[in-house]
Amino acid sequence: MLHVGGTPADAVQPTVMYLLAFSNVTTYPMLALVLSACFVMVSQIKINITNAYAGSIAWSNFFSRLTHSHPGRVVWVLFNVTIALVLMEEGIHQTITFTLIAYSCIAASWIGALVADLTVNKPLGFSPAHTEFRRAYLYDINPLV
Repeated sequence: MLHVGGTPADAVQPTVMYLLAFSNVTTYPMLALVLSACFVMVSQIKINITNAYAGSIAWSNFFSRLTHSHPGRVVWVLFNVTIALVLMEEGIHQTITFTLIAYSCIAASWIGALVADLTVNKPLGFSPAHTEFRRAYLYDINPLV
């Protein structure tokens, strides 16, 4: 991109790079633009379908452990897509900001609990010396979150 006279700001824009690539394939600028737009749309649709399906798997696993029932993957796909559309309509920037703040608070508290357990509880003998993991003893809802 830079070697053909593009700016560094253009070099990080995928649409501009696709347009440049398709301009090298065809001599018609409008065809290159249409091909670039189609490529971007197909890529975004693929990404969104993959995210909707992955989200449905996560919702399905969570609620099947919680309620011990499974209404079907289609229900969770629709649920996940509905949530995504609501978040998009509410403003994705504010949503991402809030989500990152919430996750960072959860991550910081989890790291603090781990550090306290390893540096205080284990040396004082308040927690077991070894860590034991048995799937049968897991709670349906994680009490730490």
